[in-house]
Amino acid sequence: MNSHKVVITGMGVVSAIGSSASKFWEALLSGESGVDQFTLPDTTEYVTGIGAQVKDLESNPSITRKQALRTSRIAQMSLWAAQQALEDAHLNAAEQAKPVGVFVGCSQGGFVESENFFKLYFEENRTSPWAILKPMNSAPATYLSIECKLRGPCMTIDTACSSTNHAIGMAMNMIRSGQLDVAVVGGTDTVFSPAVYKNWRAMHVLSKSNAAPQRACKPFSRNRDGIVLGEGAGMFVIESEASALRRGAPIQAELRGYGASSDAFHITQPHCEGQTQAMRGALNDAGLAPDQINYICAHATGTTLSDATETRSIKAVFGAHAHRTAISAIKPMVGHTLAASGAMQLASCIGAVQLGWVPPTLNYEEPDPDCDLDYVSEGARQVDVTHCLTNSFAFGGSNAVLVVSRYSQN
Repeated sequence: MNSHKVVITGMGVVSAIGSSASKFWEALLSGESGVDQFTLPDTTEYVTGIGAQVKDLESNPSITRKQALRTSRIAQMSLWAAQQALEDAHLNAAEQAKPVGVFVGCSQGGFVESENFFKLYFEENRTSPWAILKPMNSAPATYLSIECKLRGPCMTIDTACSSTNHAIGMAMNMIRSGQLDVAVVGGTDTVFSPAVYKNWRAMHVLSKSNAAPQRACKPFSRNRDGIVLGEGAGMFVIESEASALRRGAPIQAELRGYGASSDAFHITQPHCEGQTQAMRGALNDAGLAPDQINYICAHATGTTLSDATETRSIKAVFGAHAHRTAISAIKPMVGHTLAASGAMQLASCIGAVQLGWVPPTLNYEEPDPDCDLDYVSEGARQVDVTHCLTNSFAFGGSNAVLVVSRYSQN
């Protein structure tokens, strides 16, 4: 265990249930779902479906029309969330001029922009100088660094759905080692374009419950039938405790542990051994025993295999304490935001340690003998959360787990 504390001093969220940290948290506790029917652009040849889309991105006054034309949707979402986080952390221009790192998880969003440019080329034989730059998954981190004048290391992490947790873990270790004092970290993603969404449908992993969008994603429920996709961004300012205290920054929580592993098993099928290794690694890094964890924010995608595997993994790590631990899944509300899902879950954990409430798992309709833990299915619950754990388990078996703790100066 490293003795140098890493703390969270700023948070910003852009999501289907609200584009501020306060709106996001209020919607989580009230069990508000952002999933709805949508019609993709130019859908003549494609299926329509359901998803959790950000509805107010155009309301961000800091992005001009010219910038919007030149930047991807994922970059715009991440910039808006980062601006919120920087303001929340009281990080002024002088502090931002120092080496502040940028670590962003991003996986699918560039495909959406590429589709638009390929359509332009093949249908109209036109090209654009932005056809290479705009779709790059590295664009959000780069754009954020330029617009906010952040001159520390700037990088994009892509490990599919675990991207954000790995990005945060890397930044966390650089701060621990003294290479950085401050970093802006998080994730952003989207899949909402006709071809990209259709290819997701072709994998047969999406819920077919189109008639009832807000009840479609059913983590841990016996009648669950698949993923509901979402989009969004969550960005955070993290820094050394010494830096935060020196600045008089508002410390919201402590990043206590990080664990990483690979299933080394299958491209889409999860495996207990890899998941348990990541969870145990995070606990060991945090210097905590399993029975010290009060809340687990589960990866919980709503697929039959994934939720049952995560349940078995939690039991393997936590033993009898697994049945005494509050566990919830927020994807029925925000959708599966892919690379950004870890950011949404971290925001949930920060709220839990600050306010002592954990969000509910919506749509738990039928008990499943393979998923028999306490999933907070009756509504938001008051829990004295000192330490919580958030899981991100990706396609390809890349696992990343964080431990988030209530901050105390000692």
